[in-house]
Amino acid sequence: MLAVYERRFYAIDRKYFDITPVVRGAAGSVFDYFAGGGTARVGFNLPPRFLRAIPAVASLHRVATPSSSSWDAFLFATLDARVVAYNVFLDAADASYGISRKPFVYDRVYGASVRDRHVRLMYAHTIRSGEFDPDRRPHRYGTITITIGSHP
Repeated sequence: MLAVYERRFYAIDRKYFDITPVVRGAAGSVFDYFAGGGTARVGFNLPPRFLRAIPAVASLHRVATPSSSSWDAFLFATLDARVVAYNVFLDAADASYGISRKPFVYDRVYGASVRDRHVRLMYAHTIRSGEFDPDRRPHRYGTITITIGSHP
């Protein structure tokens, strides 16, 4: 079980550019953390809202509100920093593994999205900081998302 609270602040909202700061807290049997960050987008026919799924739970992105246009295209960058009090995947490890969880972690996500009517294609590249010692290397991965529907 995991309870999450998130508050977004739509700070800058222009025709071709927007910035959305966010604060988030989570508590439960899997994670306890407090997070802050934001997303910047630049593009054409920007959809009114762009939501990023909760870090450390999922890393997919989705557009939540349909645009009034039949197409849109944009680039985005997200920075999310977390103070982690508990992570079951690291804190429940046997002490013989020698793993020590880092309390401060971050995600940087860069990507692009394009939509034509009812089909959206999105690519996101995530760079996640090392979450424990002795592994200090960031983890990098990409996701490709194809969404089909009335409001992709």
